[in-house]
Amino acid sequence: MRQAIPRLIRAAAAAAIVAGCSDSTGPGTGLSTQQKAALITALNGAGAFGNLGPVSALGGLAIQYMNATGKLDAGASAIRASAAQRAIEASVRGIRASGYEGAVGLQLIMSVTTQNQTEYETLTGVIGWQGLDAVAQTVDEIVVAGAITLSPTPVGNNTTATIGSLIAPYGFAVYGNRASASAYDGGSGTFNILTMSFNESGSDCSGSVQAITFTCTYATGTMTGSFAFDSDISSGTGADTYSQPFVHFTTIPAIKLVIAATY
Repeated sequence: MRQAIPRLIRAAAAAAIVAGCSDSTGPGTGLSTQQKAALITALNGAGAFGNLGPVSALGGLAIQYMNATGKLDAGASAIRASAAQRAIEASVRGIRASGYEGAVGLQLIMSVTTQNQTEYETLTGVIGWQGLDAVAQTVDEIVVAGAITLSPTPVGNNTTATIGSLIAPYGFAVYGNRASASAYDGGSGTFNILTMSFNESGSDCSGSVQAITFTCTYATGTMTGSFAFDSDISSGTGADTYSQPFVHFTTIPAIKLVIAATY
């Protein structure tokens, strides 16, 4: 379902540019204006990792609305560590022992209307990164995992999406490594949302870009859950496969964007 992501990103990124605002008050590590600018550039630049471009843009999009970040901790969540999750974690433990130093959550709820026909897509996911160099404005690694629906209703609390599944919700995962300029597509694994919540009153980010008119609201909140996946290289010079052991995220800052675009 990775091919469904670019359209969501293009419209949502347009909304982010028009909004040009940031008011996250959620938990996490505070970001100064300089750190925030460096992180946005670094995450957008992660598109140079093989063919990761469109997906890495999710991180830069989310950060535009935030003043805080969370992290991804190694291991399945202690709150929700099923026997199957523990078995998978044990089988890949040691491949990547640590978590990720930074992470944010993102939910996009998108409708696109063209010639009186409307299509719906949603994306709920987490973007993590490791090795941020604020001076060089780069990251060493980036990981994105989540779930897509082709309806107005996104995944909710206590949901597990199977990565690579052809049955909704469609789980997806990608990993990028700067050293080998490599990108990997997840073929199996799980993305789990335990809880997420957003402020009831959203802020307006409506506008128009290149003859595309859209209404847009955004709200800040938090996400808790976990994910793990196995993947194959799609571009670059790295190893043929990459296995992401379970990492979990606990009340990380998240942004919810609801966008209706008309062409």
